[in-house]
Order: sequence, then C-alpha cells, then structure tokens
Amino acid sequence: LADDGLEGMHRQIQRVLTTSAFAGHEAVVDMLATSLADAVVNDEVATTEGIEAHLKEYSPEEIVAEIGEEDLADIALRIGNRLDISVREEVLERTYDDGEALGQGDCELCEREMPLTAHHLIPRETHRKYRKKGMTQEELNLTTKICRPCHSAIHRTYDNQTLGAHFNTVEKLLGDEAILKFVKWAAKQRPTNTDMAMNGTAKYRR
Repeated sequence: LADDGLEGMHRQIQRVLTTSAFAGHEAVVDMLATSLADAVVNDEVATTEGIEAHLKEYSPEEIVAEIGEEDLADIALRIGNRLDISVREEVLERTYDDGEALGQGDCELCEREMPLTAHHLIPRETHRKYRKKGMTQEELNLTTKICRPCHSAIHRTYDNQTLGAHFNTVEKLLGDEAILKFVKWAAKQRPTNTDMAMNGTAKYRR
C-alpha cells in the first residue's frame, strides 16, 4: 500500500486480533484487519457496533460460534478504543492531505449522490515543487468533489507525487485503468448519506 495511514490502522487492528480469541487463525486475522481498516477509512464503519457487525459478517461462522457473542463484543470494544474518532480523523488528514467535508452531492467520479470530500488535484505535499515550476496558487488549489470511497481508492492506488505528476485532472483519473475499475464498481453500489456514514450503516457489496 502506498498509504501509511491505512497500513498503520491495519497494524493496530491486527495487534488486537492476534492477542484475542482470534489468535491461531492467522489468515482470518489478516483478512479482517485489511477489510476493517478499509471499511473504517471509507466511513462504512464508524461505531463499536459497526466493528462488531463487521467481524461477524466477515468471519467464518464456525469461528464466530467458537469465540462467542460476549468475547466478540469485547474484541470490538478493544478495536474501537484503538481506533477512536480523533485517531481516525488524524489518519485521514495525513493520508489524503485534503479531504475537507463538502456535504451531500454528486461524486465527480462515480456520479452517485454521496457525502463529498475535496480532493486536491495537485496534492499539497507537492505544491512547493510545482510553485517553483511556475504554477499559480489558483492552479495548485484546484479540487474535485468526490465521495470518500473514491477518494480512498485514489490514494490507495498512487502516492501524492504520482498523483500530482500524472493524475492532476478528473479526465486523467478516469483514464487510469485501476482507478476506472474501482469507479465502475462504486457506481453500482448503493448511495449513502451523511447520517448513514456517521452511524456506520453504509454497506458495500464485495
């Protein structure tokens, strides 16, 4: 992953799971850590209850039965304590270097009506370099309004240097095979609103 924030979240979740009743199920632990970290970053999971539901949904039934409801709830609480709201916001800020919430609207990539964020087409981390090349502040501040899942996909796929150099317009983003593949998938998913994202009730088919 090019995304240190997501990797850090993955490690935090994995650490809790490997010291819990999931210990000994390495493949399941890795899968859960990956899917849950992604769900948290995408605002699909935002509560302890959402974490517990995710663990149940993505774990084999026999492991859920072996662990039991009480232990599963405790594990979800421990993960929730590790991934509190302030930590998630810090991770998102570090990951995207933009991400200002813009309210509800049509995503400029997948075209669904979703809670939108601002994506800097020239990532702020690269502004100094492009300012030296003669770009104006107005050009550097250009953003596109996209949903959090599409935003996450962009930053998981490419680092800020690559985005600034090669994917600095909506047309170039949509012209990339990897990003377009995600956008086409996202376009088929059920739109969510701000309340659903905050309550952890947003669902995406996998």
